[in-house]
Amino acid sequence: MIHNNLYCTYLLHMLIAEEEILFLPKHTFRSTTGIVTTYLWQHRMDQCALEDFSHIHYPFLPYNEYDAFSHKRKSERLSIGIIASQIFGTEVKILRNREGRPTLQNHNANISISHTRNLYCLSISEARHGMDVEHWGNVAYKVRKKFLHPDEIYLI
Repeated sequence: MIHNNLYCTYLLHMLIAEEEILFLPKHTFRSTTGIVTTYLWQHRMDQCALEDFSHIHYPFLPYNEYDAFSHKRKSERLSIGIIASQIFGTEVKILRNREGRPTLQNHNANISISHTRNLYCLSISEARHGMDVEHWGNVAYKVRKKFLHPDEIYLI
């Protein structure tokens, strides 16, 4: 996807399933500005299984902040928190800036977050960027011109 005439190179790490997240290597920033690294995690854990998994492997996530969310939103926040914690290897907290964009506390990285059904995505770059994931279907096809660059439309 292209925004503001800024061409970004995307590095897509493999689609990670269930407990494979535990083997994902730590993120390293590339020296080239504009490189966007995207992490996709797909799991089918229900909320109870996800909470158990996260408490065992990521006990430092801000669980008390998730309690106010609905079950769906809580699963989304937990899943993205797990990805961020795994790739940064530290206690990482995702905040929102004044514009509503997600940011990482104590990191200068620009991030973008997206999710659809059981697929969760976090992208990271030194450059500002945006990313969206969607399950392909009739609705996505109908609105394709809103999110695809004209050069990308032919790919579908």
